[in-house]
Amino acid sequence: DQYETDEYRIDERRDEFPPYRGTHRFVVRLDDPGRAGDVIDAAANVSAEVQTVRFTLSEDRRTDLRERAIEDAMADARSQANTVAANGGLQVTSVVAVDASQQRYRPVEYEAAAPLTASDGGSTSVETGDVSVRYQVRVTYNATRA
Repeated sequence: DQYETDEYRIDERRDEFPPYRGTHRFVVRLDDPGRAGDVIDAAANVSAEVQTVRFTLSEDRRTDLRERAIEDAMADARSQANTVAANGGLQVTSVVAVDASQQRYRPVEYEAAAPLTASDGGSTSVETGDVSVRYQVRVTYNATRA
């Protein structure tokens, strides 16, 4: 688990008491998303305001999934090309060009509707949701008469 300061500032609040508000914002990274509720509870117990909870993938996991998505997309493209070629009396011989682009990578994010406090009672349960990595490939093949 890791945490780091994301922002530190002091704002003057005219016509409010106290006249200054200090903000020390942390980013907490967990290897186990199941512990998110415990971290939120710990923050609420010391009167911290929880603004956003985001579930994402580690860089290593995202890289692994991206590579697997590209491999699957390329295999699917080859299979479709073989089917089309066979139905046209052709045989795929080689790849001419490949264009690959990441279609979507979206972390799951929750904004706090209201500041969480220890007086809310009970423990916090957070559903992680699904995070996915998608790739699209466009492959141009050479083909010859079968």
